[in-house]
Amino acid sequence: MRVTEASDSVCWFMMFLEVVLFYVWPVVVLFILETSLIAIMYIVAVGISGVRHYFNIVAVIEETGTMRLIPGKSRSQTWLKQARLTKETNGDTENTETLTFLPEWYYPPQLGNTQYPSCVFGKPPSPALENFTLADMTFLSSLSYRSSSVVSSQLDGWFSPSGQNVTDEADFVDEWKLQEGGQVSKTVVFRLFRFPTGNDAIGIVSVRGTVSSMDLVVDNQLWQAAMLAQLVRLALPFGEIFTPILPTLVYSINQMQSQAVQRVSYYKAIARFVNALQENATFTGIGLTGHSLGGGIAIISAAQTGVGAVAISGLNAMLSRLSFETKLTVEGLNSKTFNVMPNRDIIPMFDDKAQNFQNIDCPSDSRNPLSCHSVVRTLCELLYTCGTGNRHALCECVTSFNFPMPLTDSDQDFDSMCANATPLT
Repeated sequence: MRVTEASDSVCWFMMFLEVVLFYVWPVVVLFILETSLIAIMYIVAVGISGVRHYFNIVAVIEETGTMRLIPGKSRSQTWLKQARLTKETNGDTENTETLTFLPEWYYPPQLGNTQYPSCVFGKPPSPALENFTLADMTFLSSLSYRSSSVVSSQLDGWFSPSGQNVTDEADFVDEWKLQEGGQVSKTVVFRLFRFPTGNDAIGIVSVRGTVSSMDLVVDNQLWQAAMLAQLVRLALPFGEIFTPILPTLVYSINQMQSQAVQRVSYYKAIARFVNALQENATFTGIGLTGHSLGGGIAIISAAQTGVGAVAISGLNAMLSRLSFETKLTVEGLNSKTFNVMPNRDIIPMFDDKAQNFQNIDCPSDSRNPLSCHSVVRTLCELLYTCGTGNRHALCECVTSFNFPMPLTDSDQDFDSMCANATPLT
């Protein structure tokens, strides 16, 4: 229990002393001694560590127990801003929002424009899924955010046009977690989707992105050093020449907080689950997907386990590849991972990307920096540009994201079909 607490003035004074004595003064001395290379390395290493120390979201959450990081001019304004932040970071873990499917409505491929080369996978998770599309993986990644009460109906609505009986194996996941004996944190949320192929099946693991405060802590601990290294590289003249040493630098910085990093290692649970699936004779093929943080975890786990992963707006891992308990290789990231990166989406800009990725358009007029991070907006862009194929069009693409109205050969009225569509952002 805390007995005393330092005043603000004491805290600012101590911070000033730390910066001057442990950062500014050593740098000045190193330059005076004409050891400029060592000085630059000191600036980079200590600068990144200092930023992580003074702007540590983990410390804020542990100190306050809340996400109350935004003040307001009045109590009501402060409450409103904090409520928005809490909604953004904590979200609703029982999200019952559903997509509204439009049978007999479709988007043709936009042949007048250059299509995305990855609309249809050249190498799907299994030959049995030869018509599996990038939109399918995006849809599955969106379901990791949804409540179990709506997932089955959403799967039926999406895959029924192709006659596929895809199921959510929630019981399988729960049983595995029990077998792990409490080693899997409740904050690690993922789903297993089963695609039957005769007597066998293909399993696609979908990892949830950032929803809770704990997810935000994971983002911060696993990727903050890589983000700061990117900023330093950008600021330094000819910063790109330092790229080969940045993974080692990021590793060294993360080692200083290795215990904190290990406490939030979602990727360990996902990797263990994928390994368990690979040992299960029922599944002849395994794939990974996820959006945002979930995409980043999918990328890490794929490079560790050797299965393929498709991340949607996922955090990358090339700079931070040495920081994980099972270190990632450049070959593993380049051969096993794929990242869909909407234009103007800031999240997949963090860390350096591997060689396989697809930039896609984001037709949004919003000034919100996260407007292009919406997984449903990405799904709509893929359906519109690549064509719906044997999937239904979605009301929300038009009503929430202002895509053109799909086509139909029937006499159905769009407005009446989409009257109950859920507004999404």
